[in-house]
Amino acid sequence: MKKQNETVLVLRTCNADMTSYNGFKYPRKGIVEAPDWEATYKCGHGLHGLPWGCGRVGYLNLSEDAVWQIIKVNISDGYLTGKDELQDKCKFKKGTVVYTGKRAEAIKYLDKNGAIDKPVVFAQRVGGYRAIVTGGDGAIVTGGDGATVTGGYGAIVTGGDEATVTGGDRATVTGGYRATVTGGYRAIVTGGDGGSIQIKHWDGERYRIKTGYIGEDGLKANMPYCLDGNHNFIEKD
Repeated sequence: MKKQNETVLVLRTCNADMTSYNGFKYPRKGIVEAPDWEATYKCGHGLHGLPWGCGRVGYLNLSEDAVWQIIKVNISDGYLTGKDELQDKCKFKKGTVVYTGKRAEAIKYLDKNGAIDKPVVFAQRVGGYRAIVTGGDGAIVTGGDGATVTGGYGAIVTGGDEATVTGGDRATVTGGYRATVTGGYRAIVTGGDGGSIQIKHWDGERYRIKTGYIGEDGLKANMPYCLDGNHNFIEKD
């Protein structure tokens, strides 16, 4: 019997006709294998996806008619991730398609089969008082008072009083009383009374962090802010 850590569930997407890169067609169930496998940490020459649904959402097809799949991969059959061109995705030689369908059900399948504690893209994560709650790109992540709450690109991230709340680029990030709220490039951030808000921006030469303090310089509690073209906080309509 294989140990749990010898297999991984890989999330990936196909076009509506089940084709992917270079016209390769995936089955709706059963075995799938790359015809040109090469064991290198470079894209191509293998099948690709997000291990346990974790990684960059930009690798997925987000169109309405996209088909979402989960493939069970035995690591010993050929599996690479976490290095060079595979930093935020994986490549594998073959696997077994165990789910084909819509995004929401694919995420539920991952959570029910070992990914509930992982930053899965588009997942919903909730934690209570002083919890550590992490979600991936596009996730909805919520933590209670004093929690450490983190989400990726485009995530909706919310924390309670005195929480540390962080979101990626284009995230919507909200914290309560005395919370520290940080968002990535083009994020929308909201802080409570006594809190601080931060947004990453590009100044033409490097990324910098714009920091503001609720109650100072006209910044209001429970008001969503973004940055204008001069990297100043402005109220978000």
